[in-house]
Amino acid sequence: MVSKMVLLEEVEAILEKTKLRLIIQEKAKISEAKVFDLIVLGRDNNMIGLVLLNRKPKKYSFNSSFNLKLYYLWKDRNKLYVQETTTNEVIPLEIEELDAFIDLILGTSR
Repeated sequence: MVSKMVLLEEVEAILEKTKLRLIIQEKAKISEAKVFDLIVLGRDNNMIGLVLLNRKPKKYSFNSSFNLKLYYLWKDRNKLYVQETTTNEVIPLEIEELDAFIDLILGTSR
């Protein structure tokens, strides 16, 4: 039996990610919509969070202490809608445009 020793840095990274997820889940309740899932994506030092909702959020206020841009994402009929949690601007997207939107945000969130 081989045991693997976990480095302190690895433990701290796991705890930081867990803390981030819990904070986002707690703050996602502000939207007053049902939260289906939460996805955190990263590239280089940029991170975005997508909170998947069942409908347009009633409230959108969220301030993050992490280096993270958070977006609400919901579907209505054949359209996707994206809204950054710090603004009331809603961006309509075709389903096939979502990947390009994510690439754009991850590339410009520095």
